[in-house]
Amino acid sequence: SVYRNFEPEKSNDEVCFAVPVEKNGVLQGYMIGVENGSYMIEMDYARDLSMVAERYVTDSRGDIVVYIKNNKVYDGSGKNIFDLITKDCIDDFAAQEVREQVINEINQESIGYRDLSVDGRKGYALYKQLSGTSEWNIFYIVYSDDVRETIMPILIESFGIMVIVILLMFGMLSVVIRYIQKEQKKVFDLAYVDELTRAPNENAFKEKATQILKENPDLPYVLVCFDIMNFRYINEGYGHLKADMLLRDIAGILRESYSYNETFGRLSADRFVALCIDDERNIDRKEFISERLTKTTDEIGMKYPIKFKTGMYYIRDKNEAISDMIDKANLARKSITADNRTHEAEYREQLMEATRKQENVESRMHEALDKHEFRPYLQPKWNMETDRIAGAEALVRWVNADGTVVPPNEFIPVFEKNGFIEQIDFYMLDEICKYIRNMIDEGREVYPVSINQSRYLLYDPNYIIKVQEIMLRHRVPKGLIELEITETVFFNEKDRMLEVMRNLKEFNMNLSIDDFGSGYSSLNLLRDIPFDVLKIDRGFLDESSQSASGKFILRKIVEMAEGLNLKVICEGVETHEQVEMLLDIGCIYAQGFLYSRPIPLEEFMEKYNTKLDEDSEISYVDGQYAGQVTYEQVDEQDQLPEGT
Repeated sequence: SVYRNFEPEKSNDEVCFAVPVEKNGVLQGYMIGVENGSYMIEMDYARDLSMVAERYVTDSRGDIVVYIKNNKVYDGSGKNIFDLITKDCIDDFAAQEVREQVINEINQESIGYRDLSVDGRKGYALYKQLSGTSEWNIFYIVYSDDVRETIMPILIESFGIMVIVILLMFGMLSVVIRYIQKEQKKVFDLAYVDELTRAPNENAFKEKATQILKENPDLPYVLVCFDIMNFRYINEGYGHLKADMLLRDIAGILRESYSYNETFGRLSADRFVALCIDDERNIDRKEFISERLTKTTDEIGMKYPIKFKTGMYYIRDKNEAISDMIDKANLARKSITADNRTHEAEYREQLMEATRKQENVESRMHEALDKHEFRPYLQPKWNMETDRIAGAEALVRWVNADGTVVPPNEFIPVFEKNGFIEQIDFYMLDEICKYIRNMIDEGREVYPVSINQSRYLLYDPNYIIKVQEIMLRHRVPKGLIELEITETVFFNEKDRMLEVMRNLKEFNMNLSIDDFGSGYSSLNLLRDIPFDVLKIDRGFLDESSQSASGKFILRKIVEMAEGLNLKVICEGVETHEQVEMLLDIGCIYAQGFLYSRPIPLEEFMEKYNTKLDEDSEISYVDGQYAGQVTYEQVDEQDQLPEGT
C-alpha cells in the first residue's frame, strides 16, 4: 500500500491510503481510502498516554506517516522514527542493532519498550503494530520532564483532595470518638458515679475500698456507715431542693475529708459509707465535718441541726467482702435508737440475731397495719382517793391473725428506728378518737385517754395539722385526748420541742410529760413547757418507797406540780403500801398492775364504759382530771371546714 498526506490547510489532518489492484499480474487500478490522522492514532494502544506522549505512525521501514505532538497533528513525510530513537546510540553499529531489535519485536506483534535520551531529555519509547495492518506501526515517546510537568498539577490536586478527605475523615473520626467517649462516660457514671452528688456510688466504693485494703495490708482500717438523723423531716420541712443541696454539700465536705488511701461513697438517700484509717485523725475529721456542716446549713438557710447516726465496723480480715463489711456497719447504725445518748455504735455479733428479728418485723408491719392487727389496749388510771377510774392510757399491741401477741419490746424499737412508729401513732390516735366518738354516740360513760407520741411525729412539720384533722373528723372534745411526750425527747432538741408544745397548747390540747424522773430530769422543763399532767416514772417511785430522802423529793415534786397547776399521776403502782405513801404525799392519781394490766379495747368498754340511763345527767367521769370538760361541749366542737 502507499499513502500520502494532504496539504494541512486543505486536508484537515487527513491521510490518504492507496492499494494497487491487480488481475493476472496486470495492474487494474488502485483502492483509495481517507482517514483522520489523529483519530487513527487515538484509537490504538496506550490512549492513557495521550496527555504526555508524542505519537508516531510509521510504515514498516520506520518512515513517519503522521505524528501528534503537543496535541497537534503533523505530516511526517521525510522523517524516520529510527533517527529519533537511536540518537543516544554511540555509533551506527549500535543504531543498526537497535533498529533490528525494534523491527523484530514489532514483527512478533508484541509491545516493545526502550529507554532513550534525545538531546539530553530522558524518556522511553513504546511501540507495536497498528491494529488491523501488518505494514504500519505506532510509536509512543514519553519524556520524563513532560510527565512531571503534566502529572505534577494532577498530583498536587490529588494530594489536596486527599488532604481534604483525610481532614474530613479525621473530623468525622473525632466526632465519633467524642460521641463514644461521651457515651462511655454515661455508662461509667451510671455504673460508678452517684447522679445527685457526683460522689462515688456503692459500686465505685467497693472497688476502691478493695484496692486500698490490698495495697495497705499493715494499716488499721474502720468502715463506717452513717446517715442524717431525721432526714425525712428535713425533706418535708425544707423541701427536696434544699435537702438535695444539703446532700451535695455533704458529699463535697467528705471529698475534702479523706486522704488518698481512704475513700467514701453514697449508698442511697442520705446514707453514706466511708473507709478510713483508724487513728487520731478521725477526731480532727469529725470536728472538720461538723464545722463545715454548720457553715453549709447557715448558707442554705437551714436552721435544723445536722447530726449523723454512725455505725462502725473495725476491719480484722481485709480479705472479707466489702459488701459484708457494709452490712455489718449498717447493723451497728440501725442498732442506734432514738433514746441513745450517743449516735455511734460498733458492730457486735449479737446484732446479727437482732437483725433477723427486725427483718421479720419489718417484712410484716405494713400488711399488719392494713389488716388492723395493731390493737389499742387500755390501762386504767385510778383516782386513789375515790377508788374509781379516772382515765386510761392507750398502748399498742400486735395481735396476729392466730391470736398470738408480738411483745411490744420486739416491734416498738424497730418502728422507732425505721420511722414506722409515726404511722402507728397516728393510727392509734385515730382508733382512740373513733372509740370515744362511739361511746359518746351510744350514751356511755367516757374517760380521757392519753396516747404516746414519738419524737418522729414532733419533727413532722404537718404534725399539728394532722392531729387537728383527726380530732375534728371524729368530733372528739379536746379534753378527752391527752398527748404524752417522753421526757428524753427534750434532751437534744429542746427548742424544737418547745415550739411544738406551744403550738399544741394553742389548739387547747392536754399535754403530759411521760417518764419524769427516768433520766436527767430538769425542773426547767416544768417551767418552760406548758404541760397539764406530770407522770412520775416507775423507777422514781421504787426509789422513793425505799428511802426517806426519795420520799421527800417525790413529795416536793408533787407540791411543786400542784403549784404549777399540774396534775400528777404515778406509774407502776403495784402495792397498797405504795398507794398509802402516794396519798400521804398528796398524789391522788395512779396507774399500775395493782388496778389493772393493759386490756383489749373491747374488754375495757364492757367493764368501764357503762351505759347510762336515759334520765341520767350525762357527764364525764372524774371531770377534774379531764380538764373540767362538760358533755355539752361534745357537739359544739369546731367542725371541719365544709367539704372536708
